[in-house]
Amino acid sequence: MKVVLWGGSSQSTPALGAWLGGQDIRRDMELILIGRSANRLSAVARACRILTDGKPIRIHSHLTGAPNIGSVLNGADLIVIQVRIGGYEGRSFDEHLSLPYGICGDQELGPGALSAAWRAWPEIRKILEQCAVHAPGARVIMVSAPVGILVGLASAVFPQLNVAGICELPWRTLVRIADSLSISPLELAFDYHGVNHFGWFYGIRHGAFDVLEKLRANPGAYRGIPGIQDLETFGGIPTPYVALHTAREQSLLGMRSRATDRGSELAGIRDRVFPIFRHGHSAQIEEALQLRRADWYEFAIGPLILGLSGEKVAARIFLSVPIIADGATPKSVDLEEIVQEIPHNLVDGTLIRLHQGTPAPSDIRNMVRDIQEFERRCVRVLLDRDVNGVVDAIARHPWVPDSDVAKRITLDILSRNERRLVVPERG
Repeated sequence: MKVVLWGGSSQSTPALGAWLGGQDIRRDMELILIGRSANRLSAVARACRILTDGKPIRIHSHLTGAPNIGSVLNGADLIVIQVRIGGYEGRSFDEHLSLPYGICGDQELGPGALSAAWRAWPEIRKILEQCAVHAPGARVIMVSAPVGILVGLASAVFPQLNVAGICELPWRTLVRIADSLSISPLELAFDYHGVNHFGWFYGIRHGAFDVLEKLRANPGAYRGIPGIQDLETFGGIPTPYVALHTAREQSLLGMRSRATDRGSELAGIRDRVFPIFRHGHSAQIEEALQLRRADWYEFAIGPLILGLSGEKVAARIFLSVPIIADGATPKSVDLEEIVQEIPHNLVDGTLIRLHQGTPAPSDIRNMVRDIQEFERRCVRVLLDRDVNGVVDAIARHPWVPDSDVAKRITLDILSRNERRLVVPERG
């Protein structure tokens, strides 16, 4: 199996090597890292080789602008796009953008998501153009933020490509629910409704047993489950970032009270770990990876790679895909379509969509619909680089109080992002 990580020079990439190094891998695998920084790329490749020593995995690295990039992509089975356009400085801006207006800041949700997409899409479009020419049969997985908007854009412009987003949060949430009940998450049947970073579990069952009824009867005993307090009100268990919507004031207070923003924290960690990637031994590299957990490899990308290679995996894979009204995935996507996060099984190297048992409670459907509508409008705006449309899209977001605030946020987005910060790095 040939896997390409575009944005492979990220400080988080060795976490994938560590995860793969701990698995029982019997089939040959080729892992290709593509990045912009030669120094960082060589350090990451070295760390990954050390961590996968003894496994049938060949690791190569190539610079983004290499003249042979076409041959590098040719024959790829899976291409993971994990570039960060604008680096950690861009992330800091996106997550602080709306705080002065009393709106939670996040790179995947809210005005910060549109800011990140405005900056990222021109560069990611170039990557997808290369994929379309040199690896049209590859499965393309979007990890770059904001996943939902970028998947919508990719599907609209490149309908011939098989593009989906991926996120670890739903599976990690389900694992925590199962752990609280001392059972395997694979034993749970469930319904799920959501988009990237904004999803809800409901209808959770263990055989004939209604799990949510047990949790509802004694919520205090299950405080370790994030979002357990929302069960009685909304009828489901949310993924963590839903709290930005259901507990806005508390979330906003937490964001404003942080001494250091997350982007700056990650930049500091990056500066500490790269010397270790360049010169450290296995134990030192593994210790360095603990400075910043990269759960999307353990709970999403790693199992996806392993499962697509034909190995057995003990996980559900949650993919953000464009859907039509009846829930089926279209072959080509009209701009009126929406992106939704859908759980899948991996069986014999094939992704199989899990079907929902019952519709989500109305409050959950309405919340998710509002976020989907915002993302759909963002796709339209970004395709045309429509400045007036930016104001309208932001004004329609459920967290934005009025059009005046939307106009001011739009000015902030454009004044910053038209500087064209283009330093890719997964954060």
